[in-house]
Amino acid sequence: MDWYDHRDIEKKWQARWEREQAFRADDFSVKEKAYILVEFPYPSGDGLHVGHIRSYTAFDVIARKKRMEGKNVLYPMGWDAFGLPTENYAIRTGIHPRTATDKNINTFRRQMKALGLSFDWSREFDTTDPTYYRWTQWIFLQLLKRGLAYQATIPINWCPKDKIGLANEEVIAGRCERCETVVIRKMQKQWLLKITAYADRLLEDLKTVEYLDKIKTQQVNWIGRSEGAEVVFPVEQSAATIAVFTTRPDTLFGATYLVLAPEHPLVSTITTAEQEHAVRDYQNSVQKKSDLERTDLSKEKTGVFTGANAINPVNGEKIPVWIADYVLATYGTGAIMAVPAHDERDWEFAKAFHLTIRQVIAPHVVDTVNPPRPGKKNTERVMLHAIVKHPTKEEFLSLRWKEQPWRTFITGGVENGEDAVEASVREIREETGFQNIRFEKKLPFIINAEFYAAHKDVNRSVQANILLFQLKDLVRHEVSAEETSRHEAEWIPMSEMKTLSPVSELPYILDWLAHGDHAYVGEGRLINSGDLSGTESTDAIAVITRQLEGRGQGKAAVQYKLRDWIFSRQHYWGEPIPVIHCPDHGVVPVPDDQLPVELPHVEKYEPTDTGESPLATMTDWVNTPCPTCGKPAKRETDTMPNWAGSSWYFLRYCDPENDSVFADKKKLEYWLPVDLYNGGMEHTVLHLLYSRFWYKVLSDLKLVPGVEPYRHRHSHGLVLAEEGRKMSKSR
Repeated sequence: MDWYDHRDIEKKWQARWEREQAFRADDFSVKEKAYILVEFPYPSGDGLHVGHIRSYTAFDVIARKKRMEGKNVLYPMGWDAFGLPTENYAIRTGIHPRTATDKNINTFRRQMKALGLSFDWSREFDTTDPTYYRWTQWIFLQLLKRGLAYQATIPINWCPKDKIGLANEEVIAGRCERCETVVIRKMQKQWLLKITAYADRLLEDLKTVEYLDKIKTQQVNWIGRSEGAEVVFPVEQSAATIAVFTTRPDTLFGATYLVLAPEHPLVSTITTAEQEHAVRDYQNSVQKKSDLERTDLSKEKTGVFTGANAINPVNGEKIPVWIADYVLATYGTGAIMAVPAHDERDWEFAKAFHLTIRQVIAPHVVDTVNPPRPGKKNTERVMLHAIVKHPTKEEFLSLRWKEQPWRTFITGGVENGEDAVEASVREIREETGFQNIRFEKKLPFIINAEFYAAHKDVNRSVQANILLFQLKDLVRHEVSAEETSRHEAEWIPMSEMKTLSPVSELPYILDWLAHGDHAYVGEGRLINSGDLSGTESTDAIAVITRQLEGRGQGKAAVQYKLRDWIFSRQHYWGEPIPVIHCPDHGVVPVPDDQLPVELPHVEKYEPTDTGESPLATMTDWVNTPCPTCGKPAKRETDTMPNWAGSSWYFLRYCDPENDSVFADKKKLEYWLPVDLYNGGMEHTVLHLLYSRFWYKVLSDLKLVPGVEPYRHRHSHGLVLAEEGRKMSKSR
């Protein structure tokens, strides 16, 4: 189209839109409101990328459509500009972060306007502007006053070259993002926000919103609520006790060792002199691993014995206490009880270090083809299924029964005085005549099965042992007439084994043959569990928990995968944390009338030798009188993470010029909740979760409406299709 000159025509209309403020939203309009929100960008030096344009254009279409429908549309834009990338850029180039940020914002704004995006630019703000982060600091202080912000010494990622603490996202493949030095773990005091106090509400309120199922699932899994018991294990010959959380107290009789995180404070207390050197060496090696590396299920299991033993409270058994890197000090109690028969990770560890494996839960299956029949005699039996391989072919021995529609493994009972291997060899010889038999292995768990034995006309409840054998040759003796009258031996390929009886145990057998030995992690009936043997495992959870509570050895408990939010950074380019440390009064909040605590100008952005923020070197700024007593005190030198400003920005869009409060409540009640919000899936368990948490705190303070902040939350690329379906229905 030769006549269309986009450079002139688009500039003409963009200028008119700006002159007439065509996209400006009106507070308290009589029109129906529509709050359309896109995740505001981090203004990098590279300018917009295609992902920005894709998302913003999609929502621009929706915003324009809703304006045409007569709605009062708020479609705002701002800048999430604090954070490590700009600080790294400043260190590398010598350009001050403030200068770089202003330049980048100007580039982003110019590009967005050139694209003709219909943002309401009258509500624009920047999270690094003191008039904005004054309120970020104020909200932090509300968290502090409610006991939701606190300091604790915890393990962090530490770069020994840069002498700086790193967030998990700043560690790439175990190395520092800045200098590629191998990162170690170091204990350091940090500020944390108690997001775990809101875990249940963050879960429950997902029922009230219309997020994509995958977004809800990610949040549910990240929070990871687990119900179970906290169990107390006394340490032998010590006053110390080890508390562990478990979702499976029904497996407690199968706990054969404990594992502590290498950083657990009890390690130094209980380690024996003989093991002290080995434990210390192991702790030093673990410092070089990230949490992600340590909890990788596929990695080789490592650990070391402390030399100490604990006492299992349900049976009085003495069990060893180990340390291993797959247990984290920051998760749960920093200690676990290991039940290797019923947990894959514990299974692998026990195999690696030759520790005891004891089955205490047996699968309980009922034969669907031959279920127990009412009125028939019930008999109990220990029995076996012998799986016999051909000496040269990939075939297995089966029995075809003559008077019953069965084809089975070699089966039989385990008589008194026999073990399962002896009984199996006896049955193979009696039923098939084969003589030279080599035992290979046994399924690591027995199976409880119920069925009707038609050939005996009785119901049977059995403990089934599954064993694998290999024939050395085909030497075969004559089989008795009684056996040949009942069945005959047949060789079948692996593909036909799924047709065999018994039906109930067969899935476990086939899985074992296909995948090898493993723990049994399901439910069933207790065995090897004292007076509770025979109890359904689901019932045993409550029974054992009550017994522990009655003896003062444990209690019912709830645990979350979610950890409290590590909120401080030892960086320069972030909001100063608005507290003062007084020798007499401890942590003192900066008074509201002294906010914002502005970020001072610094010439150098490099970290200090101590790992503190560069702000620690600004003595004129750090040294300040205590607001409570007036005595000399010091400012906090840690800064907030870039997530701080983005946790409430959608509220400020409702009232961006307010100097009295972070936003007028009447305006918030008019605009909230956000009707449609778009962001990347990578932020569903970071920004979205943090944002919901901050909002709930403000809701408890009666400062915002008591609703979920976002009605709909989408990931990129799925919104236009939904809007298209709505348009089709409306035609």
